[in-house]
Parts: sequence; C-alpha cells; structure tokens
Amino acid sequence: MVTTGLDRADEAPKPVRLAYALSMAGIAVEVVGWVLGSFVIAPTGWGDLRADRGPSEALGQLAVSGGVLVALNALWLLCAYKMRAGRRWARVVLAAAGALCALWL
Repeated sequence: MVTTGLDRADEAPKPVRLAYALSMAGIAVEVVGWVLGSFVIAPTGWGDLRADRGPSEALGQLAVSGGVLVALNALWLLCAYKMRAGRRWARVVLAAAGALCALWL
C-alpha cells in the first residue's frame, strides 16, 4: 500500500509534535484564564460588569466575550490540526499569530 503525506500524528517531526502540544496547552490556558478572570479572581469581570451595567447586560457581555474566545480558539485548534497534518500554511499562520500576540503583550 502506497501512502503519501502523514498517516498518523505520531509520524510528524518532533518540533511539529511539540508545537501541537504547546498549542493545546495554550488553548487550555486561555480558557482557564477567561474563567478565572470572569468568575473567580476578585474583582471578577462578572462582578464589575454587573455593578456597572446590571445583570442582564453583564450576562450578554460575558456571552459575547466567551463566544469570541470560542471562535478564536476554534481557529487556533484548526490551524494546529492542519500543522500536525503537514500543512505549511498552518505553520506560517501559527507563527505569525504567535508573533502578533508577543507584540501585543
């Protein structure tokens, strides 16, 4: 049987596997950070928004914030999967996004 490309993620080069693992860890950190900042660590985003705008607008703002987080992390996840599958464009996109995030911080 003749195969082309990568059949399994285990066959990806070590740097690609490491970048994929770091991407998964980055997504997890983003989600945990959003939850902690919104509901756990005082002053919470929920508490501040509720005090400033009322409960209904605060809930709406958190829903929008959570939706944006889900959308961005879905794109990140898609690029990570494509990178692991050997797509060069995904590597470029992830590298560019990482550089922009580093400049933002």
